[in-house]
Amino acid sequence: MSRSVYYNARMVSNILKKGEDYNRLPKTVTIIITGYRQFLESNAYRHRFHWWEDEQPILLSERQEIIFLDLVMIRRLCNRGLLGDKRKSDRSIKWMLFLLAKENNAIAREVEEMGLHDPTLEKAIRDLERISSDPKVIAEYEARLKYEYDQAAMK
Repeated sequence: MSRSVYYNARMVSNILKKGEDYNRLPKTVTIIITGYRQFLESNAYRHRFHWWEDEQPILLSERQEIIFLDLVMIRRLCNRGLLGDKRKSDRSIKWMLFLLAKENNAIAREVEEMGLHDPTLEKAIRDLERISSDPKVIAEYEARLKYEYDQAAMK
């Protein structure tokens, strides 16, 4: 299993010594999940970007990648029955469906089924159930939400 890590200057200095090659850093993947259409000209639910030089086809680094996951497009594809076998083979779809499960009972049942075959997803489902029934966690969430609404109202 892999995971993404953001490296700041202090972390880099702990990994690399002065004069060492930056290629020794582990690959960094940034994942941005949007609840809106970021790329209106595309019908894809996932967009992968790498850093290229503007004037020439030179890749800055294979070790950096930014992935946009579009929840709106996944919802559309799911509602139209267009995800097919990708539902089970594409981990990003599984996790986007997990995020959408609360709003759609059919998706929620499907995510529960997928959780039976994916221990990481199963753990996330159980953890969500546990914290969703904890009054202290719910109160903290509601307080944070109220704070965010209050801050937005002051703008």
